[in-house]
Amino acid sequence: MNRAKMENFVRNVFNQGYEKAEEETHSIDYDSLRADLSRIKGIGESRLEEIMTVIDKHIENTSDKGE
Repeated sequence: MNRAKMENFVRNVFNQGYEKAEEETHSIDYDSLRADLSRIKGIGESRLEEIMTVIDKHIENTSDKGE
């Protein structure tokens, strides 16, 4: 297998994985998540802010790894 064929093969494998990941993932409606969490008994505004800060932190870390 020459270099061009190997590059084509690797690119094809990558693209297949990328397409599969796009099919299997979905976005999170941030405002809906916040609203649902706010309806949980015992979670006030300050606790909700703490929870959303943690979620933001994890979303940012995940986004950084994908780039």
